Amino acid sequence: MLHADPEAAEKALAKVRAEWSPAPPGADHEGIFDDLVGRAPQPEVKAVKGDVEAALGPASRRFESTFRKGYVAHAPMEPHVSTAVLENGKLTVWASTQTPFPTQGRLAQVLSLDPKSVRVLTPYVGGGFGGKSAGRQSEEAARIAKLTGRPVQVAFTRAEEFFYDTFDPACVVKIVSSLDGDGKIASWDYDVYFAGDRGAELFYDVPHTRMRVFGGWRGAGSDAHRFAVGPWRAPGANMNVFARESHIDVMAAAAGLDPVEFRLRNMGDERMRRVLREAAKAFAGSRHPGRADGAGALRVGSTPAPTPCWPSRWPWTGRAGRSASSASSARRTWASSSTRMGRRCRSRAASRWASATSSRRRCASAGRAAGRQLRHL
Repeated sequence: MLHADPEAAEKALAKVRAEWSPAPPGADHEGIFDDLVGRAPQPEVKAVKGDVEAALGPASRRFESTFRKGYVAHAPMEPHVSTAVLENGKLTVWASTQTPFPTQGRLAQVLSLDPKSVRVLTPYVGGGFGGKSAGRQSEEAARIAKLTGRPVQVAFTRAEEFFYDTFDPACVVKIVSSLDGDGKIASWDYDVYFAGDRGAELFYDVPHTRMRVFGGWRGAGSDAHRFAVGPWRAPGANMNVFARESHIDVMAAAAGLDPVEFRLRNMGDERMRRVLREAAKAFAGSRHPGRADGAGALRVGSTPAPTPCWPSRWPWTGRAGRSASSASSARRTWASSSTRMGRRCRSRAASRWASATSSRRRCASAGRAAGRQLRHL
């Protein structure tokens, strides 16, 4: 719907009734992962050392894990917006895009213009992290501006952000590994579907390894996705690192070892060993034995977390708290974007909990002041 008044266009669009056909099998949140694995291209062997299959035979312990990550929407605070003006054969577009030059090229192609006749301005991106790369709203605005001969603005609603934007691709990682009699990792067989090999490098000392990639997050094989996909803050790496280290935690727990100690036992690279030791020191200051469920690689131990300003309830829940006024103050404190005030509240509550009444009053006062400031924005 196109109208000079956005609200009028919204009302007209609300009168349209769409008829939807049932989704094909596998296009739901339960079956999408098996569907992807079944539609995956032939694997590309990225790394191989020794003989993984032979090593799995005599191994004393075998471990199998499957990790799944669904499609993830960017949902930026500022939605996708683009304004297009076509005058005298020259197109000017104001767009919330991370990719002004690729956008210029696509617009020139869509409207059959010389790229020199297309100018893309990016006054504000408004939250990107890969989500402001595709620029479909710019193409739509440019097409309509050409058809109408008038300036056109296309702005996604919050609901449309979850429909028209590209998603972080869903992916699957399957790992089969084994431990020998000495508690060392004997083999590592790593299959990744649609996340690529970014961040999947194995820096542990394992004599028998194999990594196979069944399609990346883009490029060959990515057409298996039933939804539009695109970059989403280090695409592929977040899934690969999570899957690898989570599986290492499972093995450490089964071996009855501290997860840090288990890693050090299987790591010869001195640089990585220093990094791991410093990370463990910075995160905890002490280490904990591996838990039976394998949860948590580095867990904070002796350092207590700072107590928030709301002592008896989370401010957004409906559970009973100290009082209506303190809960209201806590909500306003939580809503405030003032880092300084938040630090003061946490510091007071952590260091003066024994005589916290006055501290809570000061925090509540700060929360009321923050609420007044927010109402004036």
